[in-house]
Amino acid sequence: MKSPLKTASTATINLVKRAGLWFQIREQERLIDGQGKALDGIACPMTAHRITLARSNARRQLARLRAEYSATFPPGVRFVWTMA
Repeated sequence: MKSPLKTASTATINLVKRAGLWFQIREQERLIDGQGKALDGIACPMTAHRITLARSNARRQLARLRAEYSATFPPGVRFVWTMA
């Protein structure tokens, strides 16, 4: 049986971890949105390709962060994320 202090400290650590992950998720979403807006005004195909690759990497990081965020909740709690 877990002690109440250990349970409270674990809950606090998860809360802090969730807050950090939530912030990182929002920043990744902002980054992807900014890359999409920048892609609209680019005429150079090489630069457009670089932005597309960076956007792909950012989406991969976003998926990883969302998985980490979901892992901080107990089993059975599920989130449905929108496409970035």
